[in-house]
Amino acid sequence: MEYLALWMFLALTILLMAGFPVSYTLLGTALTFGVIGFGWSFFDLLPLRIWERMTNVTLIAVPTTTTFSINSGATGSSTGGGVMWSLPTDFTVTVSRGTGIND
Repeated sequence: MEYLALWMFLALTILLMAGFPVSYTLLGTALTFGVIGFGWSFFDLLPLRIWERMTNVTLIAVPTTTTFSINSGATGSSTGGGVMWSLPTDFTVTVSRGTGIND
């Protein structure tokens, strides 16, 4: 049990050098050595912890904001041209030209 971390590092290194994909190798060695070190009873509450992370509203907002930023940058709306400039409302002119105060 004292050398479990060393054996895990050795197995990880050998599997990566053998050419297995990094994601599957990390997952497989972590689960295998987790079961060896802690037993199956340690993983009983794992589905509940995953469900808690999936339903967290704050963590859902991060990929949504990232996707919106990428899409607005690709259309050119974040630079003042593109889709937003074709809609001449007070809000879009304010956002694309600056503060909107005494323009």
